[in-house]
Amino acid sequence: MKMRVPTLAVAVAAIASFSDHLAMAHPTTPQPSTCSTNHPTPPWIQQKIFEDFLQKFYIKKDAKAAIQQTMAEEYIQHNPYALSGRQNAIDYIGPISEVANFTILRHSFSNGTGWVHTKMEIPGQPLTAVMDIFRFKGTCIVEHWDVATALPADAVNPLALF
Repeated sequence: MKMRVPTLAVAVAAIASFSDHLAMAHPTTPQPSTCSTNHPTPPWIQQKIFEDFLQKFYIKKDAKAAIQQTMAEEYIQHNPYALSGRQNAIDYIGPISEVANFTILRHSFSNGTGWVHTKMEIPGQPLTAVMDIFRFKGTCIVEHWDVATALPADAVNPLALF
């Protein structure tokens, strides 16, 4: 079976990019980042990276490692209370992730974009629904949007937010 050179080049670049991601998922020395925006990456690999990010960030509560391994240095942030950049994301979310408990309600990934709907619980605060949207380039998250709404005390809808 013949494979055209451009197709082969894309396949080799994708495999190299994914193997870099896997190799750095368990580094022997700390790495500043383990993702790359330099190579086209198949959607199924991006989806796997996104699911690993969700597991590490929301379930294992290791936001710093999840961000360092998956977010590009020049990551763009659209939250009005946080600045763009990977280190700014770590500085902003670090204190929140230490006290917040997240329950992933649903998530999906398509066309280089992943989203996750979570229930955020912080002691002394009302339950909050959060929708995070992440755009990928290569094996990196390069852009983030979020929307959060607290459950009102006088909500009449038993299905509100969740």
